[in-house]
Amino acid sequence: MMISGRNSPKKAGQKGHSFKAVVNDLLRAGIAASGESLPPRNRVKVTAKPLGLRAGHDSGKFNQLVDELEAEAFLNQHSAR
Repeated sequence: MMISGRNSPKKAGQKGHSFKAVVNDLLRAGIAASGESLPPRNRVKVTAKPLGLRAGHDSGKFNQLVDELEAEAFLNQHSAR
């Protein structure tokens, strides 16, 4: 599937292609047109480790909690002046 032109996302939707597929195709076409090839990359292996959290705790919310605590501490520090 190769889609080009100014209204590519609109044309893609009409033809039943996903936005992601259109973007990937356009990126591949742009890289190919530039004449540069991408160097081979080494594979990366990530090993997950258990966090020991109890069920119901969302580890993704920890950063939000830290941000909120830092903002509160900042406000307290600067409002005391």
